Amino acid sequence: GSWMVDPLFIGLTLMLLVMGLGAISGAHVNPAVTFGFWTMRRIKTIMVPVYWLSQFLGALLAIGVMNIMTNGKFIISLASFTQFNAPLLFIELIGAAIFMFGIATVASRNDISNGSKAIGVGMSLAIALIAGTSMLMIVQKAAYQKYTDASSSSTSTTNTQKVERP
Repeated sequence: GSWMVDPLFIGLTLMLLVMGLGAISGAHVNPAVTFGFWTMRRIKTIMVPVYWLSQFLGALLAIGVMNIMTNGKFIISLASFTQFNAPLLFIELIGAAIFMFGIATVASRNDISNGSKAIGVGMSLAIALIAGTSMLMIVQKAAYQKYTDASSSSTSTTNTQKVERP
């Protein structure tokens, strides 16, 4: 059940951020959201790099805080940064599309309160994370099955190739 509870907590956290930061910056805490609002012509082109730089600096600050909280044990590895994984990209795109659809839906409504918009944004993220996690579990299960099938077939091939000498 934690794969469903964790996205809910993340969505609730975003909801609080939107409520707190919405009036100041529009609560752009994600570069995809900034890009989405730019494509919807909700922000000017000149502001996109400003938001992205702020988001990057916020991420660096979060990494620093995590390192302090874990006594330097929080490590981010970029070892696989250049590796391309099509299923993961597909999952990310679907999750981002679900999230942005929810944001675009509540942002375009003028008949609901800002609090309701914040709830809509937070729940959009939670739903996107649950959908992405569900798809990731399917991909991981298929990869594991492929690995175990290959492992068992190589073991049986090795066992049949033994030749006894007189």
